[in-house]
Amino acid sequence: RWPGWPRYGYVRAAAVYAHPILAGMMWAFYSLFAICLRRRKVWGSDNVAKLIIILNVAGMLMSISKGPILGFIAGGVLLVIEWTKRRVMAFTLVAIILAIGLPLASIKFIQYASVNRFNAKNKTQENIAYRKELIDNYVVEEKNNL
Repeated sequence: RWPGWPRYGYVRAAAVYAHPILAGMMWAFYSLFAICLRRRKVWGSDNVAKLIIILNVAGMLMSISKGPILGFIAGGVLLVIEWTKRRVMAFTLVAIILAIGLPLASIKFIQYASVNRFNAKNKTQENIAYRKELIDNYVVEEKNNL
């Protein structure tokens, strides 16, 4: 058996890190950092820079972790906003997309996570429902303690 955890029929890469999510976070960070270093022409060869970026992105994708991948995308958007000459327009466009997309995504997520663990359709939905129960119980317990 390969080291890592299975997801969607594949083994998630964890490398030397304790968990695939941590590995994905590290590879996402290194990918964005490598992109910045390539833009500054730190490496002598552009091919070396591209190879490093590709390997880090591949590692991040092989971790099959949604959080690091979404973080990489968000970091990439911030880099593009930073590098563009029309920052205000780029930031406004991103803000409009988020203002439209986040409420819709939130509604879909709440509907998906609002089942109880016993009525879940799959393991992922069961896991989300369990975590939602934990948060609900924690919030109620904290309100009672105040």
